[in-house]
Amino acid sequence: METLPRPSVEKEPLPNHDIPSPPPPSVPQPPPTPYIPARPELDSVVEFIDKWRPAKPWRVEEKYQIELSTKLSSEFGDECVKTELNVLDGRIDIDVMGIGIELKVPSKTQLQRLVGQANMYRKHYGPNLVVVIFAEKARMQDIIAFRHDLAALGIKVFVK
Repeated sequence: METLPRPSVEKEPLPNHDIPSPPPPSVPQPPPTPYIPARPELDSVVEFIDKWRPAKPWRVEEKYQIELSTKLSSEFGDECVKTELNVLDGRIDIDVMGIGIELKVPSKTQLQRLVGQANMYRKHYGPNLVVVIFAEKARMQDIIAFRHDLAALGIKVFVK
């Protein structure tokens, strides 16, 4: 009996594991803001806020604003501190030499609104924006998540 030659079967090449996988879908980034340099006084103001402790836990934001703006005026001079300054479509709580300070005694819904507010203020102040959260009324897990979101935008956040 005569044997016929077997047809050759081409094997598929093995996958090349050296080929990089496509990048993951990108996370939406905030729109770029015009370049605004950090003010030379920023470090001094940030250090002051970091060390400042409110005299007592107030129930309303305005009391914190009065107390902090008074202390800032004593440290940096009355002419350098403005309160309730109109900025874009809002009002920043305190402005110290071109450094915006937004204060919040938040509930969860106010924290969510503050992300949008802070992003708007960031367009005006750039890196010269500080947010101070007074944590009496909000859950700490909400504040931590919010703090992370703002830090990702380059905003300095203090929790008192």
